[in-house]
Amino acid sequence: NSEIDAETIFFIQAQDQFTNKQTGCVDFFDVEVRGGPLTVEPGVMCDANGNRLQAITDDPTDKGDGHYSVMYIALEVQTYSVWIMRDGAHISGSPFASEMHEASRIPEPSQCFPQGTGLESAVVGVPASF
Repeated sequence: NSEIDAETIFFIQAQDQFTNKQTGCVDFFDVEVRGGPLTVEPGVMCDANGNRLQAITDDPTDKGDGHYSVMYIALEVQTYSVWIMRDGAHISGSPFASEMHEASRIPEPSQCFPQGTGLESAVVGVPASF
């Protein structure tokens, strides 16, 4: 579940037929988001060590780990269909349903939580924050 007009991000791990994780950034995944308008079309990035290289790169020094991130921005409240293909074949589980919702500006109490050291301990007479 994602919100409209906000980045929706997911990840793809490239593996061979024996489930060994692939290395490098030379795999190409075709990603399509169908069902409604998009502000930003899906972009596939090689996410090797968080460097977000544009897939595909033939750089022999790249230490990619076969981990790719995909980002898109949807415009309408509805269910989009996300197709992820490699060499014309759907990857496992594709196509995926991606439900888009209106951005909520009202906090949901069951989803809110406090955090910070001021909740754990404080010194008498000294303001504590969290």
